[in-house]
Amino acid sequence: MTTTPANTTPDSTTDKDRVGKGHLVAQVAERTGLHPRDAKRAVEAVFETIKEELAAGRRLTVQDFGAFHTRIRKATTRRNPHTGESYAAPESLAIKLTPATSLKNRLNGK
Repeated sequence: MTTTPANTTPDSTTDKDRVGKGHLVAQVAERTGLHPRDAKRAVEAVFETIKEELAAGRRLTVQDFGAFHTRIRKATTRRNPHTGESYAAPESLAIKLTPATSLKNRLNGK
């Protein structure tokens, strides 16, 4: 699977460094021997389960990967950079991934 080198920042990635769902499906099919159609259903089921758990307000932990959870982003006043106009941004939920220590170590070459 193609990954972004650990020493790059999110702003330094190019389109060739990005992996879409189709690539993920192909990798799952190759690594498991599943037919691509079945791999696509499996990948979609995993993502759908993550969405459902987060929508229900539950924390989802995947060992050696990390924990997905939601947090409340407080209402605030923001400014449109193009017009300079201020506007009220309402309170909203944000999704957060807290990476597992083993994942952080792998990304940092430890």
